[in-house]
Amino acid sequence: MRHHIEDVQELIPFLLVKLTSQAALTCSTAAVRLLMRHTWPGNIAQLRHVLRTVAQRRRSGVIRPGDLPPECQTLSRRVLSPLESLERDAIVRSLLLLAGCPCAVVGPANPGLITRGDLQDLIPVVADRE
Repeated sequence: MRHHIEDVQELIPFLLVKLTSQAALTCSTAAVRLLMRHTWPGNIAQLRHVLRTVAQRRRSGVIRPGDLPPECQTLSRRVLSPLESLERDAIVRSLLLLAGCPCAVVGPANPGLITRGDLQDLIPVVADRE
């Protein structure tokens, strides 16, 4: 799929109809754009899994970018290892839960500079909130 990314735009409505057994769930243009930026190393099976996960949480209406899982909301210049993917997903989930406010991550002693260690310290705190 990564060589035919334009197919993603046509596959999304097809898969959503199959997954929801009706046309009650559609995908916003912004969400389609995010999905088209993903490399899809797992091909159609991975796209189907992502859409199934979203459809389980949102049964009808329009899928927005915020409905997509963390791996679809970020870009990577290379294929991440499974550990790096887990770490990235946890960081993105944490930042989304904090509404993207870096001030909630960084203390007054370190204003505006977020280190990897700061984010890793935050993950258990955010996990407790979920």
